[in-house]
Amino acid sequence: MTVDHTTFDGVFVPHVTPLTDDEEIDEQSLRQLIRELSATAGLGGLASCTRVGEGPVLSYEEKLRVFEIVAEEAPDDMPRIGTVAPNSSADAVEKIEGAAAAGADAVMVIPPLLFAWGEPSPEMRYRFFEQVDAETDVPIVLFQVPVESYWYEPDTLARISHLDTVVAIKEASFNVKLFSDVVHTLQQEGGDISILSGNDRFLAQSFMLGVQGALVGVANVFPEEWVEMYDLARENRYNEALDKQADLLELKDLLFKRPIVTATSRIKWALAAQDVIDGATVRRPQPVIGDEETAELRTELERRGAEL
Repeated sequence: MTVDHTTFDGVFVPHVTPLTDDEEIDEQSLRQLIRELSATAGLGGLASCTRVGEGPVLSYEEKLRVFEIVAEEAPDDMPRIGTVAPNSSADAVEKIEGAAAAGADAVMVIPPLLFAWGEPSPEMRYRFFEQVDAETDVPIVLFQVPVESYWYEPDTLARISHLDTVVAIKEASFNVKLFSDVVHTLQQEGGDISILSGNDRFLAQSFMLGVQGALVGVANVFPEEWVEMYDLARENRYNEALDKQADLLELKDLLFKRPIVTATSRIKWALAAQDVIDGATVRRPQPVIGDEETAELRTELERRGAEL
């Protein structure tokens, strides 16, 4: 499909990657999950191999296979974002091109580890994307990681957003001031770029600021309800959107309470309990959900009408 900044509108789900008991990709279950999510009315799109999608523990070859399966199962008109974690400019180009060849319509780039230490300058961050932009025409999604040492300053993001290949950003700093500054700066000084909020703690408020959508792991579970919140905000029914956010708060807090690294296990358990995927296995060393948490999740899923 043809992709530009207007493509990134609505709720995007960074889906989990189902695994077999021996921690290999469960392709049948993945296909089932993608078909289930794709059937959600009004869903904006899908993102593969994010942190929730086991991106940090999957090999690049495994990620390419996930991208292929998602491209085969998702509708042709549903945007599919592949996620890569490059180490250098050349590595980024290679991985971005590979993801696109495997079926990704756009590629979200996790900032290189080099960006997190050594006090890299804003110029270095910009040059990285300038170099990538010069060597590929694949649409790129930026990622404002919820780790302060990785953060892009608003002015730097505005500058990067004018590059031809940069079409969207997932802003997931979880910092209200930085998020607001980024949104304002991009709206006033940025190029043609869509903003997807990753801040599930204040998602309805994000929509009220005029961002184009969301990319949040909590939307793996009851995605139709997160789409409903987005639709209410887009219709300027903000009080109702805030009420919907409050209604979803318990579910969000259970899935993403600390330690957040366990969120993938919790989400998989919730999906497996509803027979959306076949099992809740996560790849080690990720922690697995305990009995107390499964009991809490079961209660909440049943309260929301799930048949377990």
